[in-house]
Amino acid sequence: IEVEKKLTPGASIFPNPVTDVVNLTIESSSTSGGPASVVIYDMSGKLFYQEAFTATLNSMLKKINVAGFRNGTYIVKIILDNKSISLKMVKQ
Repeated sequence: IEVEKKLTPGASIFPNPVTDVVNLTIESSSTSGGPASVVIYDMSGKLFYQEAFTATLNSMLKKINVAGFRNGTYIVKIILDNKSISLKMVKQ
């Protein structure tokens, strides 16, 4: 009997608050990787960062330099496996 695991995509941010480089840990439910993107908005909805990439199998680490961002709260939106995950990030 074969048991199929159905994983859901997930993500985490560290360190948070961040001063210069934020690390995104991204977990994919895809069995083959695939297209993904990350966008960062400030709380007023202004786009500060956007990048498309190919997600690897299972889990990956993505580093983003936010040293030039103003201090404040941002929304990090990760789009993966036709789902989106939004996380709060504080820049100090």
